[in-house]
Amino acid sequence: MLPLPVERRVELALDPAQPHALEELRTTWRIQALPNGGSRIDLHVLTDSGLPVPGFIERAVAEGTARTSLDELVVALNPGI
Repeated sequence: MLPLPVERRVELALDPAQPHALEELRTTWRIQALPNGGSRIDLHVLTDSGLPVPGFIERAVAEGTARTSLDELVVALNPGI
């Protein structure tokens, strides 16, 4: 896959100068126009709570958060849905 133009990529991370409850959170959205007129959205989330919990719990929380974010993005882009 070719690198996407900067205007089609959004990267988010915690501000280390501000208080937060997570050890680490980095998110990257990549939006790619498809030849048929649709779009493909790739979402990559890296999260670490800093708590002594099993990895599967960390992944479940990250997946739930990503799913909610993606659902909200779809509604924002298509208000009639």
